[in-house]
Amino acid sequence: MSVHDSHDPAWAWVCGHGLECAWESSDCTKPWCWELLVKVDVLAATAAGDRR
Repeated sequence: MSVHDSHDPAWAWVCGHGLECAWESSDCTKPWCWELLVKVDVLAATAAGDRR
């Protein structure tokens, strides 16, 4: 999983893989399988343990 800036500083791109990529039968070679645009304040609150 990784986080990247967007054009708007209030938002960030979160990139990662789904659980299916961890399966032994998976042959995922992509840098990431999904990409989400997330509010930075939500990321900060989650990192601080303020959101579940």
